[in-house]
This record gives sequence, C-alpha cells and structure tokens, in this order.
Amino acid sequence: MTILDRKGRHSPKRQTTRNTGLPRRWAIAAICSLSTLVLAPTIAKAQEFPSKPIHLIVPFAPGGITDISARLLASKLSERLKQSVIVENKAGGNQTIGAEYVATSPADGHTLIMGTMGSHAVNASLRKDLRFDVKTAFAPISVVTTQPLILVVNPQVATSLEELLSLMKENPGKYTYGSAGVGTTAHMAAELFQIQSGVKLVHIPYKGSGPMLTDLIGGRIDLAFDYAPTALPQVEGGRLRALAVTSAERADFSPKLPAMSEFIPNFAVTAWQGLFAPTNTPASIVDQLSKEVQLVMAMPEVVANLQAKGAKAGGNDPEEFNRFVQQEIEQWANVVRMNNIQPD
Repeated sequence: MTILDRKGRHSPKRQTTRNTGLPRRWAIAAICSLSTLVLAPTIAKAQEFPSKPIHLIVPFAPGGITDISARLLASKLSERLKQSVIVENKAGGNQTIGAEYVATSPADGHTLIMGTMGSHAVNASLRKDLRFDVKTAFAPISVVTTQPLILVVNPQVATSLEELLSLMKENPGKYTYGSAGVGTTAHMAAELFQIQSGVKLVHIPYKGSGPMLTDLIGGRIDLAFDYAPTALPQVEGGRLRALAVTSAERADFSPKLPAMSEFIPNFAVTAWQGLFAPTNTPASIVDQLSKEVQLVMAMPEVVANLQAKGAKAGGNDPEEFNRFVQQEIEQWANVVRMNNIQPD
C-alpha cells in the first residue's frame, strides 16, 4: 500500500515492531526501562553493606589487649551498622593462622582482622614461609588502639632500670627475658632494647603471656615486656616490679613510672592494634568502615574504657594508617636483620 502525504507525494511507511504496532525505538526504550526496574533491587542489594554478619578475627587466644580491643569495637560497630559483628579467635603460628584466614577470605568487607605490630609488620620480614604476602594481602582500615609496654622484673632482680642496665652490662648473656612468642610486640621491644642499650639477653619464648608471667613471678626468668592489663595487677600485688614504660613519654596510667627514653635516648615502642580487610575490598567499604571506627573510638565511654586498661583510642583514615604500617614494616625489618631473629 502506498501512502501519500498531504501534497500527494509518496511517504515511506513508518517502520514498526512486529505485532505491536509501536515504533522500534519506543520498544527498545520500553525494554530498557523494564530491565532497569527488574535489576534495580539486585544492584541496590549488591551495594548494600553490610548485608550479613561481619566476622572480626583475632589472631590470639581470648583475654589479651588485642582481644579486649576487638570485642569493644565489635559491640559498638554492631550498634552502628545494625548488623552483628562476631569476634572469632584464631590463635597460633605467631598470628599467621588468623592472618592467612582473612587474607584468603572474600574481599567483601564481611571478614576482617584485628592486626598487630607482630602480624602486620614484623611477620613481613620474619616469616618467609607464608602462603600470602603480608605487605600486599590486606587493606588497612584504621588504627584502633595504641599502648606502651611495661618493663617488669622479678623483685629479686633489680629495683630500678638504672640498676638493671648496670647488672646486664656487667654480666652479658646472664639475664633472661620472656615473651608470648617470637615476633610478638613484647619480643621485638626486648630486641630493640638490646640494640639501643648495648646489653645481651637470652630470649625464652612462651605460648602466651600467662605462662610467661607465671615463670617470671616464680623466678625462672628475670624480666619481660608486657601490657598494662596483665602486668599491673601483678605489680600492684607485689609479685613483680615495674621499672619503666616503653612510650616516648611517661604514661597517663602510671605517671610516676619513668619512660625508658629517660635512660636510653630515643627509645620508644608503641604497641598497636588495627583493623584490616582482605586486599581488593572495595574502597567504598574500606572508607565506610574507617569512618565508623573513627566515630566509635571517639566515644567518651570507649576512651574511658581503654584508658582504664592502659591504652589509647585510635582512629585514622586508610591512607594515614597505611603509611604508618609501611613505616612499621621497615623499622622492624631492620631489627630482625640486625639481631638475626629467626622464627620458631
């Protein structure tokens, strides 16, 4: 059939889609609109975070400062995210068991780790047998807590740091120190202490600070670096003597206790706990978690809770935390190399 326009000229027949009578471009637009409506809930769901419980891995047994920090953070994050944050303890292998579990987990923000100086800085140079690269396997989110260690001795060993240093220099290799394991913060603090003070000690590693403190109290080892929550009760009970803190300045929880830098210039070791996700976790999720951590760590009740345990609340953005971790990796690699530290 020929269609004529008003002037009697031939007019091409409008192309229509089969069976609908609609112009093809209208049909395509309708299909696209329908697809958008169908896919919209799926896209929104994919972008939703968290969409299920978050598992926060602690690479230690329950009870230590890392576990305490993780549980405090988890309870507050659960409230803010309206989703459960479950703390799981996966101890062993100098923190590598928990770290590997997270490093090989889906990078969706639902599996995180409360890392430490040992797991995310020291092990980068100490452990060559890992099935993941500590430097690249994680996405830093935020530092959570920081705290100094306390140098404690059996009361029969010395009454001051000055006296202890004199005894150790007169008797190289005689005095022993304990730690919760090779590569832990306490171990590395003692190794740095030897480098900067020029003394020589014998390391006795334990599987946790509990048995180490038992032997220190019993006189089977001479000294140790330990955290305030576990060391101070023993000091207050007269079973151990505190000689100094490892922070650059005196600590608020015990201002009468000298800083080691007062006797060993520039000595400073600050233990830390920080939140990490598997690498390739979407930046939007990392940023969201970082902002939530910063808000939680600024809460007055959280600050007070940590202060009572000798710790400070942290909180920083992923870029700042990443720079800090890289500096820690470099610093402790030098200590590992200088003292030829070997894994268990």
